[in-house]
Amino acid sequence: LVETCALQTTGEGEDVANHVQKMNDLLACYCNQEVQHQDDTAVAKAKANIKKTAGKEMHLVAMKNLVHCGKLTNVTNTKGSTLHEKGGQRTECKHANDKGDNTRQKKPHMS
Repeated sequence: LVETCALQTTGEGEDVANHVQKMNDLLACYCNQEVQHQDDTAVAKAKANIKKTAGKEMHLVAMKNLVHCGKLTNVTNTKGSTLHEKGGQRTECKHANDKGDNTRQKKPHMS
């Protein structure tokens, strides 16, 4: 602010215009940073809500001893999910779906 006032008193238009342009650029950069921070906070809150819902579902499943994997919340679909979160999800074995001659078939358990 002091520099702006000093430049305005000298009366040199180019220096004042350049300084005002730099100040406007700094203000725009600051505003963009604030918007980005708010967006990041919203994403983090949404991810926390999804994890909370998934945790409640897992607690309910553990208490009832019933699991239907198609109805559980998938936390790997959230933006910014970690490798640890993605690693916990079960995937189908590739060899189980192949029709090749080296696939192992499970034998039915006879009791």
